[in-house]
Amino acid sequence: MNGLIIAAVICFIGISVLLFFVIQTLSQRWQEKSEQVKQQWAHDFTNMFLFWSPTKLYWLHVVGCFLGPLLCYLITDSVFLALVILPACVYCPKIWISFAQRRRFIIFDEQLPDALMQIAGALRSGSSLINAMAMIHENSRGPVSQEFGLLVREYRVGNTLEQALQNLETRMKSENLSLAVTTARIAQDTGGNLAESFERLAESLRQKIMIEKKIKSLTSQGKLQGIVVGLLPLGIAVVLSKIEPEAMSFLLHSLFGYITLFIVIVLELMGLAMIRKIVTIDV
Repeated sequence: MNGLIIAAVICFIGISVLLFFVIQTLSQRWQEKSEQVKQQWAHDFTNMFLFWSPTKLYWLHVVGCFLGPLLCYLITDSVFLALVILPACVYCPKIWISFAQRRRFIIFDEQLPDALMQIAGALRSGSSLINAMAMIHENSRGPVSQEFGLLVREYRVGNTLEQALQNLETRMKSENLSLAVTTARIAQDTGGNLAESFERLAESLRQKIMIEKKIKSLTSQGKLQGIVVGLLPLGIAVVLSKIEPEAMSFLLHSLFGYITLFIVIVLELMGLAMIRKIVTIDV
């Protein structure tokens, strides 16, 4: 009897120590991952000139990851749908940041030809390249004003113009901007007419943007069809859940129904990816 008690005490102590180390390791990993996420968000917000608190948004995101699936389960009484909502809640900030960055890049590309024309006009009037960029910051708005203003500030605090242009190219990741930076470098190295080079590049970029918008308008019908086809099963499921709740309960509360929903979701994602690939045309 005493031996069993001693063995039970040893097992309890061993399990307690093991749980302590497991919890400590998971807590450390959680802190490291959370710090990485906060630093990445802070970097992304800074590049987009959004002065938000990554810490507050991170904890709001954590609360949303718990409340989202819980509310879904309370509304639908389906564990499967709650598990489906969980990845969406987890990756929602990443998706939004990616969308915001892409939108910012598009606006910058649309503003870049006008900015190059203004720089070319300032160069023809006798201004230096850095003063011409400062005029873009003062007379423009949106991403192009913010980015050129940051470039001018980096130059004035001691960075070279080459380094400031490289930082701008790294932040924006735009092919059109890369062409403008390359044009400026070549013109400075070879001693060419930088104003004329910028004017020709601006005209080429305008034509490219016009072609891209025309292609976007021609492929918008295919994108809309992809959205409609993707949302159609969801709409049918909602309608059927109101008309035949007993039949739909088998789909939402059984193993066979979970497997069916999983296959449907995978096929939907594959179809959306194929449609997106078809209607995406690079110029």
